[in-house]
Amino acid sequence: MSARAWLERPWARETLAVLLGGLTVLLVLALVSYHPLDRSFFASSSHAVHNWIGPAGAQIAALLFETLGSRL
Repeated sequence: MSARAWLERPWARETLAVLLGGLTVLLVLALVSYHPLDRSFFASSSHAVHNWIGPAGAQIAALLFETLGSRL
């Protein structure tokens, strides 16, 4: 079954929309709760992770802030 045929089904589009919406919410929460002292690829720290999404959120937020820039 091709991707186009799969997306022609209404339940498939709704499922995809819910998944993308959930990922968007997680990404926004990770970015909003970004803390520069969180452990990441770019910073080693002995402090506890402050990111609301946890260590994965800290990594993703740090990566986005480092590559796209930030005001911090």
